[in-house]
Amino acid sequence: MVVADVDGTLLDWRHVVDDRVKFLVKRVAEQGRVFTLATGRIFASARQVAKQAGVVHPIIANGGALIGTPDGRELWTMPLSRRVALDILRNTVPCPGARYAFVHDTIYTDTPGEHVQTYEAALGVRVCIVSDLADVLDDDPTQVVLRVPVDEAPALADALSRSYARRAKVIRSLPHLIEFLHPEASKGTALVRLCRILGIDLEEVLAIGDGESDLDMLSVAGMGAMVANAPEPLKSFARYVSRAPFADGVAEAIDHFSASD
Repeated sequence: MVVADVDGTLLDWRHVVDDRVKFLVKRVAEQGRVFTLATGRIFASARQVAKQAGVVHPIIANGGALIGTPDGRELWTMPLSRRVALDILRNTVPCPGARYAFVHDTIYTDTPGEHVQTYEAALGVRVCIVSDLADVLDDDPTQVVLRVPVDEAPALADALSRSYARRAKVIRSLPHLIEFLHPEASKGTALVRLCRILGIDLEEVLAIGDGESDLDMLSVAGMGAMVANAPEPLKSFARYVSRAPFADGVAEAIDHFSASD
């Protein structure tokens, strides 16, 4: 099985599923292998990418908090506690930037601005603006997300990780995005579960990514690769680093490990 991160790995900054991606998914399927996705995107957005790319097997969404099928069936979830989410929202009111809560297939924000249209365009999902995020948390959310200035993100993520140790997992899915997940949720945890669902040995999995949130997925897979556009400090965690970026790098990594079979 090949499992690829979406933004920054399979898709470039345009967030477009082009013919290269569709051909790649089709080629892997014709080889009798599974091609699937592991993304931080909300399930509704991840399904759109899967359908456009021709992915037919279950996908990992919400940063590893959910596994579901491209037709919309949820197979497994690991949401963030509502109580912890409410505490995060109370304690991040002074934070710069914007705040989002992902509840089922809906994204809510209490911070209107141009970022809303940017996020909607990138994900293909409508963002609902509300006056108080606590009012929409009538269930455990899959995640809470902060959009912050890039130069402030590292220190803020570190501080929040310390504050919510053992209560939430805090990751930077993108340089400007800080995400709060269930403390045990990750792409790696979800990949282990997905392999059980599909009856695939982890040693037979090639995981490909470009960011911090992909590292545990690469660590549990039998084979791990990073695309060329990944940050330099992260490349040492991969068994293979492609020369090409994005989808071309994904294809290159697949060819590399296929040749070594």
